[in-house]
Amino acid sequence: RCEIAELIAQSVQQNQMNAQRKRDGDPDFRAGFEFAVTETLSARAGYSYARSPVPNETLTPLTGAIFEHSVSAGLGYRWGRFRTDFAWQWRLPVTQRVGRSALLAGVFSQTSFTLNAHLLQLTTGVEL
Repeated sequence: RCEIAELIAQSVQQNQMNAQRKRDGDPDFRAGFEFAVTETLSARAGYSYARSPVPNETLTPLTGAIFEHSVSAGLGYRWGRFRTDFAWQWRLPVTQRVGRSALLAGVFSQTSFTLNAHLLQLTTGVEL
């Protein structure tokens, strides 16, 4: 049990340091547009890319791979002071492979992690 707690702490700390280091120098790319279908209905679409800040050799099943590409679409409806927005985002599948793990004597060497996600969001609001 102590080794697992140590592994978690080491992994989280290493990934936080690496993420900060890479975030300071790696740009993100985001693009999107909104189209007014009618006076009250808008359609939106977008794309984003951000390189993973986590080196493969420090990945674990607890930290997982990092999504790099995502696409999104949405609709917005406005009537008077009220508005409702619906959005969908697909975080494109990513597989990251660990050759030689830098954590605890290579515990996760020769493993891979695959992620895929779909997100839905519905928001409502009122202008005061």
